[in-house]
Amino acid sequence: MLQAALQRRRLSSQRKPWLSLGLEKVGAGQQEGLEERAGRFRAACCRTAEVMVREQAVRSKEAMKAAMAGQLGASLGLAGGRRDWEDPTFFGWNKWKAHVPLHSHTDEDSALRFWFDRSQACKEDAAKALWDDKALPEALKSARQWTSDLPYTQSLSGDWKFHLAPKPEEVPKDFVEPAYNDGSWGDLTVPSNWQMHGHDKPIYTNFVYPFPMTPPYVPSENPTGCYRHTFKVPQEYEGRRLFLEFQGVDSAYYVYVNGTLVGYSQDSRLPAEFDISNIAAAGEECTIAVQCMRWSDGSYLEDQDMWWLSGIHRDVLLHAKPQVSISQYQVETNLSPDLASAELKVKVSVESSESEPAKRALAAYTVEGTLYRDFAEADTKHKPEIEARLEKRPASEDAVGHAANATLKVLLNQPKLWSAETPYLYTLVLTLRDASGKVVECEACRVGVRKVEVKEKELLVNNKPVMIRGVNRHEHHPSLGKAMVEENMVADIVLMKANNINAVRNSHYPTHPRWYELCDLFGMYLVDEANIETHGFDPGLHKVKNQLTWFPEWKAAFVDRGARMVQRDRNHASIVLWSLGNESGYGPAHDAMAEWIRAADPTRPLHYEGGFARTSVTDVVCPMYTRVFDIVKIARDKNEKRPVIMCEYSHAMGNSNGSIDEYWEAFENTHGLQGGFIWDWVDQGLLKLGKDNKKHWAYGGDFGDMPNDATFCLNGIVWPNRSPHPAVAEVKYLYQPLAITAEAEGIKIFNRFYFTDVSSDSLSFTWSLSSDGVELGSGSVSVPNIPPRNSALLSHASAPWAFSRQSAKGETFLTLTAVQAGDTRWASKGHVVATQQVTLPEGRKGGTPERRNESKGMSSGVPKVRVEVKDGRTRVTSEDDSVQVEFDNATGTISRWTVDGTDLLVRGPFPSFWRAPIDNDKGGGETSYIAKWAAGGVNRSFLVKPIHFIENVFGKARSVVVSAWPRAARALLRAEAFVLNMSYVARWKLAGLDRLEIANAETAVLSQPADHAFSQVRTQLRLEPSKFKRPQKGGSFTQSYFADSTPELEPSGGAPSQANVGPPSVDHSSQPIPETGHEGKIDVSVTYSVYGSGDIVADVEVNPDTWLPPLARVGLDMVVPKEMKAVEWYGRGPHECYPDRKASAWVGRYKSTAHDLHVPYISPGECGGRADVRWVAISSPDGARGFVAAPGGITRPLQVNVSEFSNEALEQALHDEELVPDEAGIHVHLDHEHMGIGGDDSWTPSVHSKYLLPPIQYKYSIRLSPIRAGAKTDAAEIAAKELPKRS
Repeated sequence: MLQAALQRRRLSSQRKPWLSLGLEKVGAGQQEGLEERAGRFRAACCRTAEVMVREQAVRSKEAMKAAMAGQLGASLGLAGGRRDWEDPTFFGWNKWKAHVPLHSHTDEDSALRFWFDRSQACKEDAAKALWDDKALPEALKSARQWTSDLPYTQSLSGDWKFHLAPKPEEVPKDFVEPAYNDGSWGDLTVPSNWQMHGHDKPIYTNFVYPFPMTPPYVPSENPTGCYRHTFKVPQEYEGRRLFLEFQGVDSAYYVYVNGTLVGYSQDSRLPAEFDISNIAAAGEECTIAVQCMRWSDGSYLEDQDMWWLSGIHRDVLLHAKPQVSISQYQVETNLSPDLASAELKVKVSVESSESEPAKRALAAYTVEGTLYRDFAEADTKHKPEIEARLEKRPASEDAVGHAANATLKVLLNQPKLWSAETPYLYTLVLTLRDASGKVVECEACRVGVRKVEVKEKELLVNNKPVMIRGVNRHEHHPSLGKAMVEENMVADIVLMKANNINAVRNSHYPTHPRWYELCDLFGMYLVDEANIETHGFDPGLHKVKNQLTWFPEWKAAFVDRGARMVQRDRNHASIVLWSLGNESGYGPAHDAMAEWIRAADPTRPLHYEGGFARTSVTDVVCPMYTRVFDIVKIARDKNEKRPVIMCEYSHAMGNSNGSIDEYWEAFENTHGLQGGFIWDWVDQGLLKLGKDNKKHWAYGGDFGDMPNDATFCLNGIVWPNRSPHPAVAEVKYLYQPLAITAEAEGIKIFNRFYFTDVSSDSLSFTWSLSSDGVELGSGSVSVPNIPPRNSALLSHASAPWAFSRQSAKGETFLTLTAVQAGDTRWASKGHVVATQQVTLPEGRKGGTPERRNESKGMSSGVPKVRVEVKDGRTRVTSEDDSVQVEFDNATGTISRWTVDGTDLLVRGPFPSFWRAPIDNDKGGGETSYIAKWAAGGVNRSFLVKPIHFIENVFGKARSVVVSAWPRAARALLRAEAFVLNMSYVARWKLAGLDRLEIANAETAVLSQPADHAFSQVRTQLRLEPSKFKRPQKGGSFTQSYFADSTPELEPSGGAPSQANVGPPSVDHSSQPIPETGHEGKIDVSVTYSVYGSGDIVADVEVNPDTWLPPLARVGLDMVVPKEMKAVEWYGRGPHECYPDRKASAWVGRYKSTAHDLHVPYISPGECGGRADVRWVAISSPDGARGFVAAPGGITRPLQVNVSEFSNEALEQALHDEELVPDEAGIHVHLDHEHMGIGGDDSWTPSVHSKYLLPPIQYKYSIRLSPIRAGAKTDAAEIAAKELPKRS
């Protein structure tokens, strides 16, 4: 269908080659000039990049007069039957050529003042960022702020009149006319997206187009926004040329001024500028009307993984330029090989209006330049010193018509260089003078002197192979949508810098122009990416020629998007790579883009992942989600001379980013690997009013949007309000600029910076020594100056912790922390930059006892116990009746644990092998767990609500309610190819691990020791999935959504660089599945040793069927009274951590509550765990009621989770705000083993094999010790208390 549609379009264009410009409706008097223009457009589709640079922006005088007279209005508008938004060769009309931001300053001083003010952004601004509906006025404030002190630029942002028509054909008649009565229309803030104000609805999809794929056609039901705004042109603009600029509009739009059509544009992330000099006049009122279509052929090029939002979402500006003015300038800083000097080269374009004489007039104009030093080196009352003057040159080079160039050069000796570490910025001021020497105008920008190149497997910045510690960033505000605010952008950068992030990939489009200025200022490496993604045409990336890049009629649009990006952004030092777009395959259009960009800007390498990341078009190998062993393999390939920089890795969907440390072990130790960009920065949740009349973060489908990809927009390491996820601590640690390791002689500190010394001026160091969780000492430590990429050793013998270490008797840790020595633009003095905890040898001699916490002989002072078996119960009671532990013989579980008259348990402990699924647990192939589960009709859940899964690289969510018999489950699990790509949650449910119940139990009292200090009760349990009823009408498979035009999807496994690179995680369930018998079972033997002190030691042996899938956890679950909500632990913390994401969590003593331990991921699941816990105390806030849990015997530390919510509640809730604390009590999970959380991606089973729990025998021991009423004993002392030795 796709091929046929494109072929039909080709034939149509061949039959009427002028159709794209509507020439069939144009009068004979205009035919000749317009046919010439049509010919240029057709030829542009197949021209070389060198020719394509001359685009349609410069119009002939005759065509311009016709447009101004309104004679083209009928041909370009709907009145003529035209549908320009469905013509891929027609993506703009009458747009001024792209250029860097221009400000038309009156003189050098005003230019310097402007940039001085724009260079004051800092952390204090970030603190003012608003993330709710209060941000709307701030958006308008920012729009005005960005144009303040610019006498010839006026912001037109504000409240515009707005009407939403259901389709272009139904826009109000004559609404573009100034006299039209818009009194019945409402107001809409510009900039904003109209869906964020109740018009239409937001739609979220990952790659699926939200309309039938019949390119270039879009639905006839095409919501069309009609805007009107009236303003007065300042009298001061008299005699100047007037330009109307739209910095960003989604998706396609016509612009009318005073009833006259002035232009048309597509590309929602780049500006369009229209010359309205002959329509608007100084001192008079002017009416703008905009007709904006939600869908256009341009939408096929903008299939990024984000919300589909429409309207004027960036600023609208009115510029007044002199009749002769600077129209473009290109800055290059060509550094010598040794970096000792740099040639500053500035190519300036000067243009005149058509009313001015052409060549003769321009030759009389001259351009000169002055380079000033950084504002930080100047008194705020004075302008900075001059670094260099660029000699005056006439505007006489390459003169064509009304345009000419002047090239200025100057040699800088020992220039200060720009990098993300040291973002030194000069200020360049260009001055245009007329023949009399009078200043006509000035243009200015900040300039960073640096060079970027690729050599021998390295991306070099100023000759250094900088490590990319990056994130992908969408422009996203939970209340404003795509509209940006100054303080919010500053907040993003400050938070990134504070967490050691040094690079951003602008995914997947050019961002707001202010973003680049801020990245220059703060220091951030950028990948600037063209606004192109056509993922939906070939989501499996195996139908290469499905992609639009292969169709000639789309080539010009591809090149235009790349070229205009470069023309706007080229002067920013922060941009180190140009990107050709994202997930759009690879073909001729990409080659044309690359050719144009390389010719226009040879100073930067190119980046493009499409075509599997290693095509000839890219200068860096930039795969996404490739497994560690594969990127190492690429880097070690002797034939590959390019560096490997992952454009996306560590998919941060919910509780994720597991094993990210393994990537960094490879990055830091493999030549040719230079880091990557985490996917992604922020959860793209939008605020939506909930049933409780409060606003909460919503995801795909919450607005009734169909199709949608549900929670797949929630991939950030920060929430929508920029609160950090727990994983940010892991990222900050792995990205930190210091490597601190323990050596035999002392502590080694390696400076990972490339351009910055570690010195007392920049960083201060502190230390802390602890033993068994008790701090023995702390203080500051002096560290010698460490040059970049060098190290220093702090000797143990002379270190300040040497004395404190002598008193260490147990497990001993040294924590070293580096903090800011002073304030910076992005952080305050004392901000933690780097930290490391290292293990020191224990102070005491001898090893750990074979069985911890047990005395070698008989106990003294411990009450004796007695045992009674009666009425199906086994009771163990202390001789003073202060302790009673009761077992239910039928279930083999503890039914009551009472100490001093207080119940410490509501339910449990019960063996547990299941967790509330996280997003990564739900990842599986398209051909596996959804399709085959449905085909097999397997029901593995007794859930109140449907189960929502995110599957495959495209994240299509579907609601599933299905059923089948056990034999179907076994059949599915036997299919090896199916199982390896099947989601963990699907395998767990197929095996029934989510609903295990006791099928058989035996309870027996074992012999007691002679002193009756304890009694042992052994329970033998067989756990099997609960019985269920077959649905009366059979199973059902509900597809929440399918677009009729959905193309063939990617098979499981995916393409090498795109999804499931390398072999999947090893699945240990290799044993044959029995054809008959039980569906799957787990035998558990628990020997409880009950002491008269109230202590209980559970020795557990687990024997699962060997064909079962990897287990989610192996441990004990229990519910304790809800009053016992205080939690203290000695283990890793303070933040959430799991077996494969704990590198940043230090061992120590921490306190919290069950409420605060919960992590409010927007889509709930397993969360709040703490790893390597030596002991945990769960008690009432006053400490009068509770117990301490610790591993017993030689069992290693526990994974602990304490929550107000049950697994069932966490699984069933679609949003965090739906969770209600369980009235039954607090849920406690004490895990001997817990599966990793994964995160290499979220659409395949991605937990690394060493963090999987194979279905093998497990043995462990857990001790529960009561906190006695009135006792002042510390929890650590309770955990360390010795008990009588057991045999």
